[in-house]
Amino acid sequence: MSQAQAKAATKNNTTVSEDAAPADFISVSQDRKVYNADLCKDKPLRGYLLDSIQFGEGSDRPFKMFLVKLTAPTLVVDREKKVTTAQVGDEVLIVATYALRAIEKLALNPQFVFEIWCKPISKDPIPGGNDVWRYDLKVSPRSASRMEIAPQTLSLPEGAGFAALEQSNHTERAAVTFP
Repeated sequence: MSQAQAKAATKNNTTVSEDAAPADFISVSQDRKVYNADLCKDKPLRGYLLDSIQFGEGSDRPFKMFLVKLTAPTLVVDREKKVTTAQVGDEVLIVATYALRAIEKLALNPQFVFEIWCKPISKDPIPGGNDVWRYDLKVSPRSASRMEIAPQTLSLPEGAGFAALEQSNHTERAAVTFP
């Protein structure tokens, strides 16, 4: 670290260490588990809806998953297909099935996150020999600031920096409305 960097860190009241992240940095999950309705249906999924992520681009079967930050423990499936319990604060993925797509616009809200509660209720056959899960899906009428809950998911216009966020009023709450 340069002398100028050390001086700036001291001025900003931050701890400086060459081999450790500053204490106020937020950890970004890189090993997310999956809420699988077939294996996890005994516990509902409850948490903040953070993002809609496209997987399998370029393949013949692309799909989307929702990223959820848990507000209650639930069952999840790890990479070895073992069912485990995820804790409050963990980030998990759930396949954005057709039945769940109604909440996609909430996942993409740039300023706010919304808490969802989702429980698989039945698995119904569809044409082509496949099955589809139906869910009891609820959304809290209150929102929370994306900056407070999950700043790592913020999207800024190209070329904008955090100054744009500081100028916006990101502490107001938004209400959920459905047509």
